[in-house]
Amino acid sequence: MRNKHALGELQTMRRQWQQMDQALQQKAAEMESERRDKEMEVKVLLRSHKLKVHEIEEKRLRAEICYKAEIESLKKQEIGGTSECELTACKKERNALRKQLDDVSAEPQLAPFGSTPGRSHQHTTRNETYVVATQTEFSGSSDESPQVERENLERLWADQQKTLDLEGKMEALEQDRDALEDQNFQLEQQTSALQGRVRNMTNLCQQKEQTLQYFLNKTLSKFGLRMHRMAVRKPRLSPVTETTGSWSEEHL
Repeated sequence: MRNKHALGELQTMRRQWQQMDQALQQKAAEMESERRDKEMEVKVLLRSHKLKVHEIEEKRLRAEICYKAEIESLKKQEIGGTSECELTACKKERNALRKQLDDVSAEPQLAPFGSTPGRSHQHTTRNETYVVATQTEFSGSSDESPQVERENLERLWADQQKTLDLEGKMEALEQDRDALEDQNFQLEQQTSALQGRVRNMTNLCQQKEQTLQYFLNKTLSKFGLRMHRMAVRKPRLSPVTETTGSWSEEHL
């Protein structure tokens, strides 16, 4: 009876360990689902932020190019034969446009959300290089026609757009790579933790089973030795019993 009770306890413990293992796996699946949902929300917010930054940067660069074009146009009007009133008006308008250009150029460069200092520094350096190239292009185009200037502006604007698009794609790829590395690291940690728990459960069950098997063998050994001793012993009648039995038979 004691052995049956011990085996029943062992089976009960195994069922409990299996239930705990299933609960842990279910919890891990729920945590993985929550992590994916949060990661998707972060990606959506990141895309939205990138689009807003891109729009702001486009507006700033477009305004800067327009102001520079108007300033160059006013310079050409000053070079050409104009009256003193027109020249004064052109100077005032040019100074106002230059002030607006300085204000636009002095605006801080917006970096994408989550970008590293190295990337933002590269982004700022590229924009400064573009501004210098634009100024050089304008300074060397004083004798060119408005059509050529417009074509140069369009070409520079297209090049700047391509550069910004490529930078955005590179940053997105780097962020996706970092997110995948973090995801793999978390999954490896969760898998290692679950494997450790399963190993501990298996070792504990094996220890319990070995202990029960030891006590079972010990009990069976004692029981077998007792039965052997009882089988070796033969029942013997006492002399009184034998005499009484013989007298009873003779009397009958």
